[in-house]
Amino acid sequence: MRRRIAPWGNGNKTKGWILSNAIIKATAATAAAATLLGVGVTPAFADQTAAPDGDQGQNQTQPTAHERLAAAIKAADAKAAQDRDWDKDSKAAFDKAYSAAKAVGDDASGQDATAAASALETATDGLKSAAEKALDDARTQAGALKESDYTKASWQALKSALDDADALKATDDKAGDAWRQSKADAITAAVNGLDLQARADLSDSIAAAKAKRDGGRVWTADTRGTLDDILEQADKLVGGSHDKTALASMKDSVDKAAGNLESQPTADLKHAIARYKALDLSRFTESERESVKEAYGSARTADSLADNADNDTVRADAARDLNAAIDALSYPAVERLDKAVRAADAKAARDRDWDKDSKAAFDKAYKAAKGPFDDTKAGDVERVKAAEVLEDATKSLTTVQRVELKAEARKADAIDRTRLTDESAKALKDAIDAAGTDLPDGKAGDDRAAELTGALKAAEGSAESKTHAAVREAIARYDDMVTADGHRDWTDTTAATNAYTAAKGTLSDEDTVDHDIARQKAADQLVKSLDALTTRQQDAYAAAVKAANARLADGRYTQDSRNTLKEELDRDGGLGKATDKAGDMERAAAAGRINAAIDATVRVSRANLDAAIGTATAKGSQERDWDRTTRKAFDEALAAAQAAGGDADDATLDGLSDALSKATAALTTTQRTTFSATVDKAEAMAKDARYTPDFRNKLTAAVDKARNDVASATDDKAGDDRYADATVALRTVTDAPEYETGQSLRDAIKSADDLNARGLTYGSDMAGEKSAFDDAYAKAKRDRNKDGDTQKADALALDRAQKALVGKSDQEKAYFDATSKARAHKAQDYTEDSYGRLDALLTDGFDSGSATGKELDAQAKAISDAIDALEVSSWTVDGATLTREDGEWTGHVTLDGAPKDVKAVGADGRTVDLKAAGGSFVQGSGKLGVGVVSGTLTGSGSRASFKVAYEYADGTETTVSDGGPGGGAVFSKGDDGVWSATYAGTLGTKDDPAGYDTDRITLSDGSTLDRTSLSGLETAPIHVDGKPDKTQLRRTAVFEGEDSHGSKVRVTGELTYTYDASIGLSLSYTAADGTTVPVSVPGMPTTVDKLPDSIVLPAQSRSLLDMKWSVSAEKGGSVSDVSTTSTVKPDGTEVILVSIRYIRRDGDAFRWAVRHVRVTVPFQSAPKIVGDDKAALKGFTVNGKALEGYSKDVVDYTIHAGADERVLVVPVPEAGQDVRAGDSRQTAYATTQWWTVSKDGESRTYSVTLVRDHATPTADEAFKPSDPTGLVSKDPNPSEDNTTLKSVGYTLKGVYHPADGDSVTIPEGGTFAYESYDGQTVDVTSARKGGMTWTYSIGVLASDGRTYAVRDVTVTYLTAATHKAELTGIKADGRLVSGFDPKRLEYTVKVGNADRYVITPVFDKTTGTSVTVHKDGRTVTLTATSADGLVRTVYTVHVESDAALAALSSTGKGVGPAAAIAALLAMLGIGVGVASRRREM
Repeated sequence: MRRRIAPWGNGNKTKGWILSNAIIKATAATAAAATLLGVGVTPAFADQTAAPDGDQGQNQTQPTAHERLAAAIKAADAKAAQDRDWDKDSKAAFDKAYSAAKAVGDDASGQDATAAASALETATDGLKSAAEKALDDARTQAGALKESDYTKASWQALKSALDDADALKATDDKAGDAWRQSKADAITAAVNGLDLQARADLSDSIAAAKAKRDGGRVWTADTRGTLDDILEQADKLVGGSHDKTALASMKDSVDKAAGNLESQPTADLKHAIARYKALDLSRFTESERESVKEAYGSARTADSLADNADNDTVRADAARDLNAAIDALSYPAVERLDKAVRAADAKAARDRDWDKDSKAAFDKAYKAAKGPFDDTKAGDVERVKAAEVLEDATKSLTTVQRVELKAEARKADAIDRTRLTDESAKALKDAIDAAGTDLPDGKAGDDRAAELTGALKAAEGSAESKTHAAVREAIARYDDMVTADGHRDWTDTTAATNAYTAAKGTLSDEDTVDHDIARQKAADQLVKSLDALTTRQQDAYAAAVKAANARLADGRYTQDSRNTLKEELDRDGGLGKATDKAGDMERAAAAGRINAAIDATVRVSRANLDAAIGTATAKGSQERDWDRTTRKAFDEALAAAQAAGGDADDATLDGLSDALSKATAALTTTQRTTFSATVDKAEAMAKDARYTPDFRNKLTAAVDKARNDVASATDDKAGDDRYADATVALRTVTDAPEYETGQSLRDAIKSADDLNARGLTYGSDMAGEKSAFDDAYAKAKRDRNKDGDTQKADALALDRAQKALVGKSDQEKAYFDATSKARAHKAQDYTEDSYGRLDALLTDGFDSGSATGKELDAQAKAISDAIDALEVSSWTVDGATLTREDGEWTGHVTLDGAPKDVKAVGADGRTVDLKAAGGSFVQGSGKLGVGVVSGTLTGSGSRASFKVAYEYADGTETTVSDGGPGGGAVFSKGDDGVWSATYAGTLGTKDDPAGYDTDRITLSDGSTLDRTSLSGLETAPIHVDGKPDKTQLRRTAVFEGEDSHGSKVRVTGELTYTYDASIGLSLSYTAADGTTVPVSVPGMPTTVDKLPDSIVLPAQSRSLLDMKWSVSAEKGGSVSDVSTTSTVKPDGTEVILVSIRYIRRDGDAFRWAVRHVRVTVPFQSAPKIVGDDKAALKGFTVNGKALEGYSKDVVDYTIHAGADERVLVVPVPEAGQDVRAGDSRQTAYATTQWWTVSKDGESRTYSVTLVRDHATPTADEAFKPSDPTGLVSKDPNPSEDNTTLKSVGYTLKGVYHPADGDSVTIPEGGTFAYESYDGQTVDVTSARKGGMTWTYSIGVLASDGRTYAVRDVTVTYLTAATHKAELTGIKADGRLVSGFDPKRLEYTVKVGNADRYVITPVFDKTTGTSVTVHKDGRTVTLTATSADGLVRTVYTVHVESDAALAALSSTGKGVGPAAAIAALLAMLGIGVGVASRRREM
């Protein structure tokens, strides 16, 4: 099928033929089928350049792009119009190209039309029917198959189907599609019918195996069961599997299982022979040995017969006879075991409450004693061992009561009795001693054990530490002294109360040694504070005694008053400290009496002043007419003396006393001053020439008489009267002057003129006197020129009339009234200024006798004004004296309560009402919250203004509020004015033991204080012998603020926390009967941080392999919880991961952390049986002494010696043994020598390694790998219980290199690393396996926190030094081999004697290289091995005898074998004695 199509193109007019796509694909399919069938096919249409028919195509007109598109659409329509089942993929491509072509419009470019036409043509050519597609697919499927995989018959059927399809000449229409589909179906059926050759082979094997199995012989259950299982699987596989590999593998399994079929007689015979070979015939008698040997010979003969049904009977008989001979053997160990079992049965039969652990051990031993045991000498050993264990277990079998007694006794004995009170320590010791007594082995003894256990528990429960008792007793004392009803009146209980609160807080702590320090401190502080308590009465008494003694020593006081005080002190001053309330009252009374006696003492200066005051008072109190001037001075001196305070010094008192004495002496009366003035006047007149001589003589005589009359006058009123009388008598003379002629009248008239000139007025009551004066005045003036007698008479009359008017005028009366009122006021009642102004008017020399009327009026008014202006000198309010400041009366008064009707009282008795203002609270100094309310009293009146501070007591004591930190703490005021209280609190928050989350505390008055500071952390270790150290954390929290009254308040919290991260891990296993058996864990107890990452227990007995192991912990208060998960390694090793959540301390920082500790429980290896006992050495000697620890079952030994110590090791053979020295191995500081011991065909190899002390390590010894690096994969974790790491490997220069498997080699500079999944917890332990190889044990805890597994990885580290394995030289009989080259590996050397020589390696020992020397006749092999074990270099040395060297050696001038051997041994530091000959007894 081809068609001629003119090629389309841009101007390409070349004509050609092209194959349609369908034809080309068909050709390809045909070729593929031909290839499948193994034949060659030449494509039918290989020639694509055939000439066109005739001249068709010549001069053909080139169609346009749109014409080509139209033609393509037409062709497509024609093909699509066929009623055929089209292949959907090619139809979809066709539809897409057809739609695109139809969418090209007439206005489209030629390029677009051409592209659409080309695409549609291609799609039209590619449009296939479903049948065409099916036939193509069937051919492709068949072409992929291989003939050799199938049987010939089934393959021939497929080939025929393909041939039929190739021969098909179907039309290109629906009918042709039907033919095509049938051929495709035929090919598919043939493919499905192919029969694999492997299946046929398996079927043959199955048939053969079944034939053998069912051939009539009796097969062993194991081999027949194995074959049956495999045949069952094979039957299933042969019928359904198309996996030729699986079928072939199953054929091999069937063939092998059939070949392994073993008849039961053959198996029985082999078992019997094995039993015989396992026997130690030396255990039995000679006859027993011969009998069993004979049976064994028959068995061997039967065993050598052909394996067929005929010989099965012979084998069965031989096996029976051999087993019977073996069973007839007897064993002494069995009898001992039977006896032990009978004794165990007898004890266990008793009805007692057995302890489960000892019973478990007993049951386990009993069960073990029941066997089974091997019928060998080793089995006998096991029987004896089982008997011994059972005997011990029977002896150890005890009851619950006795175990509990021992446990309780151990617990009680562990208590540190030195901490306890004597009483509780004795009770505990008595109970412990009683528990240690022997008890009868019976139920009565069990009952007694229970009683003793109860007594121990009671003693433990009542045990009280000395510190606990001290706190309790101190608290009881506090309660009795401070809080009990009727307690004493203590001065200040703040310190005691705070100490009480702190002490009481310690009682809530467990009574353990951890709290002893804090408790003892609290008890001591409380006792100290209680001892320091004093009552107010005691304080007052002590203060009184102290003051009295001071007063007695003060010479400023009068001796009489001090003597009186001493008498009182002698009576009451010897009282000690009061012990009860009655004593307090007694001391209060004594203090009162002593203080009264102190107050009664008088200072000398005060006594003098008091005497002066007494004298003055006595004089001043007399009712006499005192002179105002001297009286004023007297009053001022007296007031000053009386005002002298108790604190006035002696100089002041003496000055006041002197001034008062002088003022008292100067104080005089008006009578006396008038007398003095009259005397002075009379004496002046006696000297005045105006008077007659007789008159002046008379005056002189009168003055003398007057003075004589008062000379004996007393200083009292009677004396004053005598002065007054003397004055009157003297005045009778002075008032009747005798003038020279005319003088008296002139004087009288002048005096009258002066009176008239004053302008005085007189009232009507003085009209007669005034008229008489006027008349006398007129007459005197008329008679001035008359005779002397008349003038005298007129002068006398005028004087009398004038005297009658003296003081009687209106002005004088007003003046005298004013002065009288003024004199009624006392100077001490008024201020000095105001009274001074009044006093000045009275004492300023105003002459009322000569003053005019106006002057008198003015003076009277001035006096009245001065009286009105008087200011009271002192005021009191509620008895308190005020002071005046800046014109205002001020002071401070303490009231009984709130002010009401308060008045200011003046010194002269006047009052002024005061009003209260303010009323603010003022904190007192005694108790916080207790103080005074203060305010101001104001008022004015009587020329005074008042502003007086008042106060009264108010409030209740404020403490720290109960229910919170520091509840009940009492405040005291410090020197800085801040009220402070202290409490003992507990440090720590939920997450931080060094933290404190209380930010605010409340006071009892409702106010709050904010925390202002929290001190840095202080730590103090708490050490108790035998227990892990603890640490007391201390911080101080300060809260500050103000109380409800505004007082500054500070509360200090002394915060403590006992950091206890102790941990005690204990291991136990659960036996088969459920009992728990403890196993000691070394190093416990300790602290979490000191726990090693890995704890490896000593190897446990292999009998415990199947037990369930667990870890429990006793933990301190800083450990939150302990959890475990475990896994079992392939060798049975139990690995338990302990996860400990605790508070971790980093310096002064604390945080929650989790510590993982791996506990490994290994088990003892199965006993190593060396065998060949005849070759067991008798021992070794080291420097002539037997090697310690030698055992015939151990063949390898290591000994240690000093760097320069000479060591000689000699094997000691038994009789008849042959001992030969073998290879040796050398390193820098160690040498290993092997010996081979043989006798009677048996042999053993022994080794001794000598290790020398050394200071300089080799390269491998010095190497320390870096800690492993853990990486976390970004890949998701496969599961929560996944314990498989993503990978292990190493990091080098920051790059991670994963490795395959469980062996890793790490280049120099690399670090072992692993890559875990998110959520996994990894713990790694490592141990040097040897040289440069470490075993890393990697534990992985899955993200579920429960699943745990351990993986061991072997890691070898490479370094330049430890990867070298070469010699630097070789010595032959002590001489260096010339021409040595480390790279040259074979040498031939000359020695003196080729049968006796020494070859010595020379190498760099610092690298850790080891060299093994093997001598085989005249050839020596030197094997140098690098420290990492990865590099080996073998040097071979051949020796030849040299006569010259031999001669040299014999003369002693050379180095012979003996010297060479000595040199070698000196280098190795070891002497080796070798017995190479056979020794006979």
